[in-house]
Amino acid sequence: MAPYLSETDPKSLDDSHSMSVNFRTIALLVLFGIIPLLLAAAIVGQFYIQEKQAALDEELHETAGSLAIAVARELDNQKSLLSLITDSPRFDPPIRRAGFEELAQRFRKRIPQWEMIHLAGTDGKIRLRSPTATADAAPSPKDMRSFEQALATDEPIVGNVLRTSQDMVTFAIRQLVERQKASYVLSILIRPDVVADLLFKNGLPPSWNAWVIDGNGNLVAATSAPPSLIGTPASAFFTANGPTGNAVAEGMLRSGERVRVAGFPVAGSEWSLQVAMPLQLHQEVTRDWYRLLIPIVILIGLLCALAIALLQRELTARRRQADTLAAMQRMDALGKLTGGGGT
Repeated sequence: MAPYLSETDPKSLDDSHSMSVNFRTIALLVLFGIIPLLLAAAIVGQFYIQEKQAALDEELHETAGSLAIAVARELDNQKSLLSLITDSPRFDPPIRRAGFEELAQRFRKRIPQWEMIHLAGTDGKIRLRSPTATADAAPSPKDMRSFEQALATDEPIVGNVLRTSQDMVTFAIRQLVERQKASYVLSILIRPDVVADLLFKNGLPPSWNAWVIDGNGNLVAATSAPPSLIGTPASAFFTANGPTGNAVAEGMLRSGERVRVAGFPVAGSEWSLQVAMPLQLHQEVTRDWYRLLIPIVILIGLLCALAIALLQRELTARRRQADTLAAMQRMDALGKLTGGGGT
């Protein structure tokens, strides 16, 4: 009698592995579905960072624009007051000293920021001034460039800041006074306080800075500059890494703080206004996202490693199953041959 070989049903072997195979298959499908979602979230997050930073830059630029408009409006008010004086009949020749001083004192009393009012001939020589007793009584205007501009136009001209011998900082607004028999240039010397007050009162965020630069590159006013820097080159207060203009640039304040700055021209003058936000505020958006992105990247890496391990295990299991089935089929065929040949 031939030896007995047990027959193993290949279907029963396949069923024994079905649960583990199905689990690995489902796990792989889930992993390959989650990983693209996480990658998409990372890409969307990068776009979010760019949009958020662009929004901050836009806010910076809009703030600079609104402050520049406020400064331009204040300068227009000062120009209007100057034009009101030039229309006075007191400037009809011959101009009397007593009448000029009475008018000048009246306006200086109402507008404390007006440091001086003076009247100069077209030759540049100052004829009358109020107050008269001053240690800085120069015979001609110090800012001759704005004086010459006033001679060439009927419009009021805003000059640049200057320091007097008494360490007083002023800027001039000048206008040509024309009469039938004579022409003069009337100038008011204004302390930059009128500009500084606007910078402090226009809702600037606490950590931001703003300053005004004149046509010579000197500092007219600033929210965080010491008084000793007013009237000096603005480079002593802020150093830019590149051209500012209307574009947003980066630089460093005198305090060492790194900032992003936007500039805007002040209409009706050669001045420009600069507004700066801390660079840290701009970078905080990126840091916040990276705090979330790093765990996502780690999770993606772990899921990828798990997916690769499961895939390798699935391929190995399928190879083993195929080998086992082939062996079983060979043994089954051998058993049938052996059993069929016995007597």
